[in-house]
Amino acid sequence: MAMSVAQVAEIVPFLRDSRPDLRKAAANTCMQLAATEEGRLMLYEAGAVPWLCKLVGDVDAIAKDSITALINTGADVPAATEQMVNSGIVNSVMEVVVDQSQDCTPRRRDLCLTLLANVTTTEPGVERMLQLGGKGGPEGLHVRRLARALVTTLAAAEEAAAAAAAAGGGGGGGSSGGVDQWQHAASLLCNVTREETGRQILARADTGVLEDLLPQLRSAVAARRRGISGCIRNLCFDAKLHPRLLDGARVLPHVLRGLASSRDAYSFQDKVALDPMVWRAPAGEGAMTFHEREPDAETRGNLLEALQLLCAHPESCAALRKQATLLQGTYCVVRETARRETDERLLVACHAIATALAAPQDAAAAAPTRAAAAAATTSSGSGSDAAAASSGGSSSNEARDDAKRAAPREQVLNDAQSDEAQVVDAEAEEEEAIPADVAALLYAELRDGISGIALSQDGGEGDAGGS
Repeated sequence: MAMSVAQVAEIVPFLRDSRPDLRKAAANTCMQLAATEEGRLMLYEAGAVPWLCKLVGDVDAIAKDSITALINTGADVPAATEQMVNSGIVNSVMEVVVDQSQDCTPRRRDLCLTLLANVTTTEPGVERMLQLGGKGGPEGLHVRRLARALVTTLAAAEEAAAAAAAAGGGGGGGSSGGVDQWQHAASLLCNVTREETGRQILARADTGVLEDLLPQLRSAVAARRRGISGCIRNLCFDAKLHPRLLDGARVLPHVLRGLASSRDAYSFQDKVALDPMVWRAPAGEGAMTFHEREPDAETRGNLLEALQLLCAHPESCAALRKQATLLQGTYCVVRETARRETDERLLVACHAIATALAAPQDAAAAAPTRAAAAAATTSSGSGSDAAAASSGGSSSNEARDDAKRAAPREQVLNDAQSDEAQVVDAEAEEEEAIPADVAALLYAELRDGISGIALSQDGGEGDAGGS
């Protein structure tokens, strides 16, 4: 569709026409224009964006075309996203999404949440979504509404995903909105928790929202797991929230479950140390049912980054190391993850976590610093890969030395298994600090074991510098 900006500008008045058929034709034309890079720029320059924003609450056919045009235009033209925010797109879309009186089809709701997820990648968009200063309603109301919607629709999403998988159509949701129309709300929550106010709203103990969101990590919908794992990672970035996360919401078992598989070779001592939800299949699923390790690499990366951030804070790491059973449970999950992880950047993260947990006090001082340097990249909303690569880069010299001393992979795994019984005394009290000799054994095993797995056999040159 070859058009000039002047011709596009002639279409804009029809977006506000009183006749629905003319508005529909104009919105459809804008949607087609937004399918190309040139067309998206012309829509912005012709001033169509503010008028498209006004159509998100129109009848379904007009609204869907308008929202699709806004999604594509905002993804390619940052200034267009700013225009959307200034035009009140956040409040307009939220009225459609959560107002029960609105005739909002699954496809339309899916598009609305996709648009909001895109808008909240910008700072002004996050501020409007958080309703800072009471703009658009009580502060945090939008966030709490979306969080509650995720919680209340989880069961329905699981049923729809299972039905879609049984029919051969996959169970992970999709842009059609036919499987899980709320899936992108998880990405939106991840975006808003990059800001301190967003983290405080989600972590408030009196609302219980965080506890209710944790089961999303077991959802059959990948977008839900990815978004909520990103939320947890962002919450762990704030050291002031660590007591709330560890003691109040009990986030750690949920994080470990995503990294563990019920098929892992856990000893009796390991299972005693772990929360049963980590290694046991969900109740009612039968004796032959297993839960598998998180298949999505980005989600695993988010969970490992969360552990890195906890270990990077001295008081939080000390709290984990203080309790022998808690330390052993976390260590054995990281150990099993390292045995089976194929992404070398995530293996480096496993090494950093395990070293911080197992090292004696005098040798562990540097490990939290490296983990903190890696985790610092998450403050800008970056993915798990960047943090893991940063961790690998900051310890490149030590990593290369470790790799030179590393035993073959099979020998490392055998050594780890043979030393397993020495990790924790079976009769140790839960609150007892781990003995110094056991900590030394763990530290030696991890330095000579997991570090060798994490780096390539040729000396680690390919990964040591990060990417």
